[in-house]
Amino acid sequence: MADPVFLFDAECALCSGATRFILRHEATQDLRFLSTRSAEGRRLALAHGLKPEDLETTILVIDAQGRGFTRSAAVLELSRRLKAPWRALGVMARAIPRPIRDAAYDLVARRRYQWFGRPELCALASPEQRHRFMDEGAPLALPTEAA
Repeated sequence: MADPVFLFDAECALCSGATRFILRHEATQDLRFLSTRSAEGRRLALAHGLKPEDLETTILVIDAQGRGFTRSAAVLELSRRLKAPWRALGVMARAIPRPIRDAAYDLVARRRYQWFGRPELCALASPEQRHRFMDEGAPLALPTEAA
């Protein structure tokens, strides 16, 4: 795998918002994006040890060496790819023990639709960004910014 991949739930407003955030703040712009709801996303997730029931609540980041990171480790792996100050916040968050980070991740993941909802209004990824989305050739729909 040449580029790192971020697998996320494209039907979740929090996950789609995180994707927009990453696109705005990433340092290297080499990250590719893929929905866990796509056939390729499911295949990659299962190949990295996620169970089918985990695909609803767990993001996965696969680095360029093919290693998979889930839950809070995936969030920290994503933070390594961001510009300052976000990268520094990720470094500081590594001091929190993983069981505590994962418990917080799981709490938010279970309640994300209740707290953040599902995207209602969508805008296509920009033409400059479309090539970074791997969803079977289709442009990814992202929720629009709040007006």
